[in-house]
Amino acid sequence: MDAHMHGDVDRDARARDRADAELPALSRTGTPDRDVVADRIGDLLRARALSAADAERVVRRLAACSVTETSYALRESALNAIAEAAVAYTLPYELLAPLAKRAHAVEQPDLLGHILFSLAATHDERARETAELFLGHPAPDVRREAAEAVRELDAVRAGLRRDRDRSGGSRGPGTNVSGPSFRGS
Repeated sequence: MDAHMHGDVDRDARARDRADAELPALSRTGTPDRDVVADRIGDLLRARALSAADAERVVRRLAACSVTETSYALRESALNAIAEAAVAYTLPYELLAPLAKRAHAVEQPDLLGHILFSLAATHDERARETAELFLGHPAPDVRREAAEAVRELDAVRAGLRRDRDRSGGSRGPGTNVSGPSFRGS
């Protein structure tokens, strides 16, 4: 193993250790600032600091947290971290299926934005049903995000790889947005 590869292995191990140290705090009620913990995990995901397998393991925990927790701040941070992962990694739909199953019960538009963005980023046709459910949502931002998700899935279906601007443009977690088109709200 050359020095460069050894450095990558060390970096991956450090990132995995950091994520492993943070994850238990997500499920400990009474732990202050659990949303900040989810944000730090999101930073690791955005930086692509974890292996694909470790990222999927972390996203699985974040998804469970986002559908079971009652704290809005924690749910928002967990969903934002998932959106960061959806940009940085290729996530399987099955990993995010719990979000699709619970989307109908989510009332906050920014949380729905994160969910729709992340589901569409899987490029899996099964995300279409959830996106289409929100095309008539009363909140204009949710309708826009649902329409964008459907357009992205249509492009993938047509054989065009269409990735939304996720690197700091007007959309996506790269803009530090609560949901792809919601930051600042």
